[in-house]
Amino acid sequence: AYEKAARAAEGRNRPQAAESCLKLAFEAYKRAVAIDPQLTGAHYNFAHFHLRQRNYAKAREHFQEFLAAEPESDRADSVRAVLRELDGVGSVERACAQAFDAITLNREGEAVALLLEITEKHPEIWNPWFLLGWAHRRRGEYREGKEALEKAHALEPEHTDTLNELAICLMEIGEYEESHRRLSDAARLEPENPKLTSNLGILALRMGRTEEARRHFEAVLERAPED
Repeated sequence: AYEKAARAAEGRNRPQAAESCLKLAFEAYKRAVAIDPQLTGAHYNFAHFHLRQRNYAKAREHFQEFLAAEPESDRADSVRAVLRELDGVGSVERACAQAFDAITLNREGEAVALLLEITEKHPEIWNPWFLLGWAHRRRGEYREGKEALEKAHALEPEHTDTLNELAICLMEIGEYEESHRRLSDAARLEPENPKLTSNLGILALRMGRTEEARRHFEAVLERAPED
């Protein structure tokens, strides 16, 4: 019931209400498996809950609990198939962590080579595309960064870091209006984020809008005086 209410709230564009319902659903599942750890239906449903939240480690844990109790049930084969998929996702997560470390250590070329391989095998997962775009952007490969970040954005339309990185790439290749649109979209999602406001100021300077840039930079200093 709580999950159904969360989906209804999401459909009505009420993210806070949806989040509250999801928290209630999580607590209800948690109580159910604590009261009776052998309640296989609860493990099965809790696993799918975690799957929808992209908490793949917890989804795997509860699917395994279900299989241990009901290895021959009608749902066992489908659960095994999901677990095989999760094994693939786990390998992607490990590779992404390796690529992230390489980027932060200024070894972006190493990260790009690794991420190109991941995105070819798993084009449906957003995180490798985001990391690939970030790595390209840091290398000054703005058109390649734009391409990767657009794919990440298509998979996760409301991820502000993706929008910000995409806007930087667009800015650097002279697509100022599109860059402004992406930064404005990100700022609507996180209006108090000084990084986004600062980049709007930089973009305004590039576009010759000095007074607009001043307003953005003053807004940044109000929120982050040490910047």
